[in-house]
Amino acid sequence: MRGTLGSIAVLTYLSLVMAPVALALHRIISVTGFTPRDWIQSLSENYISAGVLEFTLVQAACSTILTSMVALPVAWVLGRYRWPFEPWIRAVLTLPFVIPSIIAAMGVLTLVGVHGANIRANEATWWWTLIASHAWFNMALYIRFCEPLLSTMDPRLEEQLRLLPNGRSRLSRVRNLWAPLLMPSIAAAACMTFVFSFTSFALVRWITIRDDTLESMMAEVSSSAGISGYMETSSQIVMGASMIQFTILLMCLWLTSAIQRNRQARLRLSSPRRLNSPSWPAWLVLVPAMVFAISPLASVVVGSFRIRDPTIGNSAFRWGLDGWEAAIHGSFSFPPMSNAISNSLGYALVALLVALPLGYLLAATIHRLERTKPLLSRALLHLHDVSIRTQRRGGTRGPYRGH
Repeated sequence: MRGTLGSIAVLTYLSLVMAPVALALHRIISVTGFTPRDWIQSLSENYISAGVLEFTLVQAACSTILTSMVALPVAWVLGRYRWPFEPWIRAVLTLPFVIPSIIAAMGVLTLVGVHGANIRANEATWWWTLIASHAWFNMALYIRFCEPLLSTMDPRLEEQLRLLPNGRSRLSRVRNLWAPLLMPSIAAAACMTFVFSFTSFALVRWITIRDDTLESMMAEVSSSAGISGYMETSSQIVMGASMIQFTILLMCLWLTSAIQRNRQARLRLSSPRRLNSPSWPAWLVLVPAMVFAISPLASVVVGSFRIRDPTIGNSAFRWGLDGWEAAIHGSFSFPPMSNAISNSLGYALVALLVALPLGYLLAATIHRLERTKPLLSRALLHLHDVSIRTQRRGGTRGPYRGH
């Protein structure tokens, strides 16, 4: 009985995932034909997509490097010490990752705009603003991958290493213990950070206005993709960019899965045990990280009470509740907040009713397949992530929202 329900769940899941993918591919390929070489070449032959791939790769690599530099010390102090109000601290540090990216973009723009650092007028700052925004957004990945390892590692490993010649100094312990143990988690976090930066949309769209990633470029041309006899080059650009994104996504997901699996197989964990209370250097790491995580969100809250007053000047403003009143009551341009909240809750409830039983059966099936057919188990885990990208290409007629 359990096997039958699991098979039904897998078939239902595959149908929900693959049907939109198949429709999207059929819709676009019917226009372009199956010519992968032409799809890739179209990226360099059209002015809309010229230089986009290079910009996407460079900003994703730089974002990954900066995120590693910012987030690794935070994950270290969070996992190695006992902190007061630790659940709240962890929630604040990981909150940026679940914030809608359009809100994140607005918060960052407020910080660098005329009401903040006032550096937005200098185009040379746009690049670094984007990289810092990606570091802010993806900091939670390093905390998620590295902090559990640091907080649950058997403390006897370090105690035993201190007795050996190769573990008497802090540098030798880093080289012989911490680096080998943390490198798999760091590599997995870096892979996922690269993926999210590579596929960034809203932050790029609003911060670096004149530069596009593959994701934001496809949003601009997707409205004309899949229409026979009308701007067929757009369909080729979408397919070429999608092929590149799928390749990068599959490689990173496979690498992350392999790294995590090998780490779990050889690492001995224990119950969470911190060494001691944080020292002042640890506070010097955590407090700036908290400010870094909160600042864009706080700027959005403050900005909701700032009302532009054009009667005084272009940059003049006053404080008031006009924005909240407009959001609550709605206008001819958008519905009232109550309608939006009820719609969101309704969609979430329906999705939960479908996803909860289906997800439970899938999880049980994947767990069972992990012991007998591990490749099939991992394929089911990664299939949904890959399918989302294709559905957004072929099923969207205009700009869409994403990180």
